[in-house]
Amino acid sequence: MATLTTASAAESDARVAPRRDPMGVTGSRYSGPARNTVFNILGRAIPALIGIPCVPFIVRGLGPDRFGLLGIIWALLIYFNLFDLGFGRASVKLIAELRAGGRPEKVASVVWTSLAAQVVLGFAGAAVFYLATPVFVERVLKVPLAMRGEARTTFLIIALSLPLLLLGNGMQAVLEGCHRFDLLNAVRIPSLSLLFVLPALGAPLGLHLPGIALLIVATRILAGFTCFSLCARVIPELTRWKAADREITRRLLSFGGWVTVISIIDPILLYLDRFLIGSILSIALVGYYTAPFEGVTRALWLFPTSLGATLFPLSSALGIQAANKGYMQALYVRSFKILLLALVPAASLIFVFAPEIVKLWLGPSFATYGVGVIRILSVGVLVSCFVHLPSNFIYGLGRPDVVAKLLLTELPFYAPFCYLMVRGFGIDGAALAWSIRVAVDVALMTFFAHRLFGMPLAPFRERGAFRAFLLAASLVALLLVTTGGHLLNVWARGGIALILLAAYGWAVWRWALDDADRTAATGVAGDLFLSDPAEVSA
Repeated sequence: MATLTTASAAESDARVAPRRDPMGVTGSRYSGPARNTVFNILGRAIPALIGIPCVPFIVRGLGPDRFGLLGIIWALLIYFNLFDLGFGRASVKLIAELRAGGRPEKVASVVWTSLAAQVVLGFAGAAVFYLATPVFVERVLKVPLAMRGEARTTFLIIALSLPLLLLGNGMQAVLEGCHRFDLLNAVRIPSLSLLFVLPALGAPLGLHLPGIALLIVATRILAGFTCFSLCARVIPELTRWKAADREITRRLLSFGGWVTVISIIDPILLYLDRFLIGSILSIALVGYYTAPFEGVTRALWLFPTSLGATLFPLSSALGIQAANKGYMQALYVRSFKILLLALVPAASLIFVFAPEIVKLWLGPSFATYGVGVIRILSVGVLVSCFVHLPSNFIYGLGRPDVVAKLLLTELPFYAPFCYLMVRGFGIDGAALAWSIRVAVDVALMTFFAHRLFGMPLAPFRERGAFRAFLLAASLVALLLVTTGGHLLNVWARGGIALILLAAYGWAVWRWALDDADRTAATGVAGDLFLSDPAEVSA
C-alpha cells in the first residue's frame, strides 16, 4: 500500500487539495467526520441510558446468580469478536481504501472474502466453545449445582449462534468502511438497547436464561440481516458473489493477524489490576475499585471512542494519497483540540466533586475507598482518551503491527509494576499504576503516529491547539483553587463551577476556536473537522 511520503512544503501545498473526495463518498450527506462522531456517540449513549433503568428490573426478576450469568453473556457477545481474527477491522480499512482509490469494483470481493472467512472461524469458535461449556460452567464459573443445566443450555445457545453473530459483525464493518455511521447506528441503537430491554421484560414474566439468550441471539441475527440489506443499498455489487482475491486475502490476513494480537493483549492490560487486587487484597476491594473505574471510563471514553471509530476508516481513505497529507494533519490537530476542550472540564469536575459523586452514586460505604481511586482515575482516564487519536491514525496508515508491538513491550513491564503498586498502596496504587501505564502508552503512540506521517508542530500552533491547552489548564487551576477545598458547601462550590464553566465556554468560542470552527458549529450541516480538503490551504 502506498502511504504518505515526506514531501517538501511547496510540494505539499501544491497538492493538498485533491479533486476526489478522499472518503470516496462524494455527495453523501453523512460523510462529515463530526456528524459521524455524533452518530457514534448516540449509538453508544442511548443504549446505555436505556439500560440503566432496566438493570434493577433484571436483577429483581432473575436474582443475583442468574444476573451474574447474564453479565457473562453480555461480555461474551463482545469478546466473541476475537474469533474473527481481525477480519472485521481489516475489512473496514480495505473498503475505505478501495472506495477512496477509485476501485469500488474490488469492494464486493473484500466483503465476500471476509464473510467467508468469518463463517469458517465462527464454526471453529462454536465448536471450541461448545466443547468447553461443561468445564466453563462447572469449574471456571463454579455455577451452583441447581443452575448448571440452565447455564449449560444458555451457553450452548450462544456458542451455536457464533457463526451468524460474526456475520452480523462483518456487515457492520462494511458500513463503517463506507463511512455510513448513520445507517450503522440506526441498527446498533435498537440492537444494543434490546440487550437490556428483553431481559427486563422477560425476567419478571418468568422467562429463564435460555429463553432470554434465544431472544438476544435472535435480535442480533436480525440486526445482521438488516445490516446486509443496508450494505446492499450502499454497495449494489454485494448482491452478486465475488470470488476471493489472493491479494485481498493476503492483506486481510496480514492486517487482521496484528489486530488479533492487540485484541488479546489489550484486555490483559486493561483488567490485570482487578485480578491482582483480588489475589493480593480481597474480592470486596475489587468492587470498590471496579465501580469507580467503570463509571469514570464510561463517562470520559464515550466521545474519544466515538471519534476514533470515525477516524479509522477516514484515515485509511486519506492515507493512500500523499496529496492528502495536509488534510490529515489538519484533521489530527482539530481532533486533538476538540478532545482537549471537551474532556478537560469533565475530568476536572469529577476530580473536584469526587466525594459527592461517590456518596450520591455508590453510597457512603464507598467513600472510604472510592474517593482516592476516582480522583486518580479522573486524571489517568483523561490521559488515556488521547490514545484513540494516534492509534486510529496508525491503524489507518496500515501499521497495526506498531500498536501490537508497543502493547507487547508494555506488558512485561506493567505486570510487575502493577503488582508492586497494589501490594504497597492498595487500590489507590492500582489506579496509579494503570494511569502511569496509559500515560506512557499515549506518549509512545503519539510519537510513532507523528513519525509515520511526518507531523510537525506548526499545525498545532496555527490551528489554535496551544491556545486550547492554555485555556484548559487555566480552567483546571481555577477549579482547584476555588472549589477544591472544604470551606464552602457543595452548593456554593457547584455555583462557582458553573460560573467558571460558562466563562470557559465563552473563552473557547472567542479564543480557542478559529473562524472555520465557529462557522461549522453554527451551521446545521456543519462539519467540525473540515468537510473539504481544499480548506487546508485556506
